[in-house]
Amino acid sequence: MDVTPTIEIELPQTLNIDDTPKMADITATARVTEGATVSWTAKIKYKARGSCSSIPPFDSDEVTGEGLAFTPNFGGIFGGELTITAKATCAKGKESTATITRTIGGETPKGADVRNEIGTLSAPFDPDDLKRIACRESFPPGQTQFNSDNTPRLGAGGDVGIMQICYQRRVGDFWDWKQNIATGKKRLAEALDAARKQPGIVRDNGFPDATDFTREQLRLEAIKRYNAGNDPAKGYWEWDGENKIWVANPQGGGDPNYVENVLGTDPKKPKDPNCRLP
Repeated sequence: MDVTPTIEIELPQTLNIDDTPKMADITATARVTEGATVSWTAKIKYKARGSCSSIPPFDSDEVTGEGLAFTPNFGGIFGGELTITAKATCAKGKESTATITRTIGGETPKGADVRNEIGTLSAPFDPDDLKRIACRESFPPGQTQFNSDNTPRLGAGGDVGIMQICYQRRVGDFWDWKQNIATGKKRLAEALDAARKQPGIVRDNGFPDATDFTREQLRLEAIKRYNAGNDPAKGYWEWDGENKIWVANPQGGGDPNYVENVLGTDPKKPKDPNCRLP
């Protein structure tokens, strides 16, 4: 064959990560001049907006293949802009290429599945506190991973998904709702650890009479730090050295009423305006 081959790519228009979550089923096929061989490349790119820290990249690795059909395996769950390029080569080396793009989004899981994945907490928390945090973090409506257009739910600073992950957000926090919840659980555990240390930090800073937190004080301090971070100066309680008591003085996180707003949600009531229907 001494002609330039022709090539066209066929690929479904809609490619979404389902609510399992399971990566979109991607199979491209090539229509080419008879006798031509086909080689493929595919890559998914996603540029996350916002000021949150990240561990780049959010792009997939490039995947290659051969043959008339191509089902790229990206080795994980990725969303964003998919680009597939196919190159047809005839026996005497003449080539032609075709490129096709698609947007890969995600389907939001059912509320009941989200709450089941979140599970329950042990002391000092109320069993449903992480569900309450999920209600408030991705509000409105809460406990939601994706928008109606299948893009990740992002806060003003780029906080992402059900648990609004910001610090060191990873690709799974955008596209894998179960990974997002797992990161939220880890973040709350870190907040609890920081909360436990706070009375000792206050004592070391010149207030030796500062008492340890009660169970309820520890609970509220940890919930605040989920939103405000682990800086010792950004928590829920402040030691009153004169009266020798902890007083509520929420700092950091942008919302001084964050703890009250979290506690004001009821994840067991489907009509709660802070959470979506099951």
